[in-house]
Amino acid sequence: YSNKDRIYEEFDEVLTQYNGLNPKYDKHGCLYNLLGMTGVIPVTYRNVTYNIPIGVWVMYDYPLSPPDFIVMPTENMKIVVGKHVTADGKVVHPYLDTYNSKPQVNIIKI
Repeated sequence: YSNKDRIYEEFDEVLTQYNGLNPKYDKHGCLYNLLGMTGVIPVTYRNVTYNIPIGVWVMYDYPLSPPDFIVMPTENMKIVVGKHVTADGKVVHPYLDTYNSKPQVNIIKI
């Protein structure tokens, strides 16, 4: 990772705000290990808060490319395909599609 300090600061901020997430170092379907976070985040939908299991992965060129956000359902859950979630759990959003490496863009803001 060429931006280790930035990634450390952003992960620290995210992990402080969302104590249901934990750092992880895993292949995430790649040939090499990636730094990420897995766990649950609270998501409010129609005035009900759900703890959604997710994974967040940063590529080696982060922040030049956006992180991957993946819904990671437990055994008794299923992925509900919708406007922002694909059948394989990948989170899609116009903000990620138009992502750029401006200094003000970071994982917590995404």
